[in-house]
Amino acid sequence: MNVMLKGDNIQLDTTGGDAHFLLFIGQTEPEVLLKKYHKFIGPGHIPPFWAMGWHQSRWGYSNISMLEEVVEKYEKYALPLDTLWTDLEYMNSKQIFTVN
Repeated sequence: MNVMLKGDNIQLDTTGGDAHFLLFIGQTEPEVLLKKYHKFIGPGHIPPFWAMGWHQSRWGYSNISMLEEVVEKYEKYALPLDTLWTDLEYMNSKQIFTVN
């Protein structure tokens, strides 16, 4: 689709398919426009609280004691830690949908 602004006009040239438009008009205040838009699309997704925190991840942990050591060091130095991720180590020979 090509969109061209010509003065007060908008020219749309499409190469196929349907064009669907939703226009929110009659408002000059951005806050009112955004409220109308969000009323139309619904509320935004709020992620879980822990997802907004500090995540630590790395490849190469060979056993759970290494993970426990990482957690202990975060606690020792009073660093925030909400999530600890492992990489491929939980898999059986790095095959997806397997657990070792």
